Amino acid sequence: MQFSELAIAWESRRLGDKRALHRLEFQMEDALSAYTILFPDNQDTMTETMALLKVATELETPIEILRELVTGSVSQLLASESSETQQSQYSLDEVLRLRQAILKDFTFIPTSKQLSEPEARLFWSTLIRD
Repeated sequence: MQFSELAIAWESRRLGDKRALHRLEFQMEDALSAYTILFPDNQDTMTETMALLKVATELETPIEILRELVTGSVSQLLASESSETQQSQYSLDEVLRLRQAILKDFTFIPTSKQLSEPEARLFWSTLIRD
């Protein structure tokens, strides 16, 4: 299953369609990957402060300036960077590997640009503990 399918269903659910995720047809392996994406363990996430520090370092910007830009959550701010991007071709397993790379020291900004806004909203909201 493509990550974009899960992200679109998750976004529809977020916007009020209570059955959106139920309509997805999962193979067992994809169901386990989707569960891991939607309900990550604490060690597979980071705090908003950690995320802001990583982005501030990448942009060579003081963290105080980034804090001023955050009007909702850090995950929403990062997702907004993806608004004009087409859907990615990532599988669910590739997204799990990408999450681990981000946690280890992968760059945030190029990752944001690779995801569509619904994909980025799901990715960042499950990676960053708001």
